[in-house]
Amino acid sequence: MTSRFEGDPLASEWRAQLAEATFTTLDLEPLQDEDARALASGLLAASSGFVERCLERAAGNPLFLEQLLAETQQSLATPEVPGSVQSLIQARVDQVDIVDKSAIQAASVLGQRFDLLALRCLIGNPHYQPSQLFEHRLLRPYGDAILFGHALIRDAVYETLLRNKRRDLHLAAAEWFAANDDPVLRAEHLDRAEDPRAAAAYLVAVRRLVESYRYESALRLADRGLEIAVAPGERYELAFARAELLEQLGRVREAVAAYDLALTTAMNDRDRCRVRIGSAGAKRTIDNMEGAFADLEQAEHDASELSCTEELARIHFLKGNLFFPSGKTKDCSREHEHALELAKQAGSVELEAMALGGLADAQFVQVKMVSAYKLFDRCVNLAQKNGLVRIAAANRPMAAIALYYSGDTATALDVALLAVTEAAKIGNKRAESIAQNAAAFCYRELERYDEAFDHSEAGVNLARSLGARRFEAIGLYLRGSLLRLTGDTDAALYVVNEALAIARETGMAFAGPRILGELALITDNPEVRASALAEAEGLLAKGAAVLNQLEFRKAAIEASLKDCNWDAAERHAELLEDYTCAEPLAWAERVIAQARERLAARK
Repeated sequence: MTSRFEGDPLASEWRAQLAEATFTTLDLEPLQDEDARALASGLLAASSGFVERCLERAAGNPLFLEQLLAETQQSLATPEVPGSVQSLIQARVDQVDIVDKSAIQAASVLGQRFDLLALRCLIGNPHYQPSQLFEHRLLRPYGDAILFGHALIRDAVYETLLRNKRRDLHLAAAEWFAANDDPVLRAEHLDRAEDPRAAAAYLVAVRRLVESYRYESALRLADRGLEIAVAPGERYELAFARAELLEQLGRVREAVAAYDLALTTAMNDRDRCRVRIGSAGAKRTIDNMEGAFADLEQAEHDASELSCTEELARIHFLKGNLFFPSGKTKDCSREHEHALELAKQAGSVELEAMALGGLADAQFVQVKMVSAYKLFDRCVNLAQKNGLVRIAAANRPMAAIALYYSGDTATALDVALLAVTEAAKIGNKRAESIAQNAAAFCYRELERYDEAFDHSEAGVNLARSLGARRFEAIGLYLRGSLLRLTGDTDAALYVVNEALAIARETGMAFAGPRILGELALITDNPEVRASALAEAEGLLAKGAAVLNQLEFRKAAIEASLKDCNWDAAERHAELLEDYTCAEPLAWAERVIAQARERLAARK
């Protein structure tokens, strides 16, 4: 990309947002004398005092020099050198006939690059050809389109337009782009025409861009629409769309603030209900569970009063999701069953697919991984069949994890990698973070540690960009286990302690026990090991997310075997067996079998 000195973003917060991305900057200085002369000799063979004055006046600006010399070619008798690019271009435009002048003025409204058919429409001449403007080097062909010779040429021409003519041309352009199904350019031209329909047009354009997952562009339009919107309904819809876009882009803390703004623009209880549901989802991502439950409680009150079945389905779906990380099986299952019932009442395939994913979560927390995978698969297939790409992307990572614990690591890896690609394509950073971790788990199991490290790193970076500290802790825990397996104990200990600190900050029920189990495996200090194992058991007794039970018991078995504590190893194997007895779990059966083989061998 390029930037003029004025408004250069590199000195602003934009650079900070690049984080550690590598980039190169090239500062283009004015042409040196010898280069300017080389350019001049290529454009004008004659050497004259006028050329010398052109070189002096251009002061190394290649555009100015090119235009000055082009002017000289048109009229070698020109006595004076124009004082600026602006005055030069205006003088050259004044030399073309009235048809071409009208055409280039209309073209300046269309932008730096434009379609000939659009230009013909604006000037009302279906046969117009810009041959003279090409000869004057004001315009040039660019594939199937036409391009101004330079952005400054376009700007100079545009500045000559009187306000009324500029407005009329922008309105004509808006009609052209409406007829050609381009809502984005229609909205922008209505805006430049200062037409009161512009804000509503921006809303239409935002929705079209969202359909094609162009969230950054959609956010820019939502911001502009909100700046000019006057009608209360338009302000609400644009503010709400802006909050959803920020959340989709992973700027979740900004999204929470944007939902607060949208709440102030809401016109009725139903609007406020929608905003609170969106806000609850964003707060869940950044682990503000208390705030999310509070939003849903108020939203449920409003939705019940208004008998809004779809909103109630979304509320119960989100409640189930909030119960999922804490391992509250009955609550999670109850809420998702209620969500599915309401989705069917509302006749919404989207909500039905979401509820199926929620019910899969409920099976997941009951350690019924085969059943969970079947429901995730139903959810993803239903979503794909109906073009619900975001729902498919949100649930495929969990399908991969369910497959992994079901014992089919190779297939789970394929699903996880597909989930990574799918989530990245639509910008769902939360789903991509989970999918990256799922892929890392599979690669770890397959002892392909380099690939596991790569996916673990990607998962941590995504979690950090989201501000999702719980997911960051999981990624660091995973990285710590990989460092242990590859022999870097010191680094492993440091990283796992970092994960543990985050877990203590965000709530130990989500990931604390498995992190403590990994700490017990890494440390050479018997007291630290015993303390970690005891703390984890205490947390499990109070209730913790399902994967803690699985991963901790596996780590505890290995730690006990490492200490030659045979009774403890057998006890953890038995507890894992009891925990997974509701439905056969190949992953657990393999862990238990390996433990008992080692226990038998020591005898």
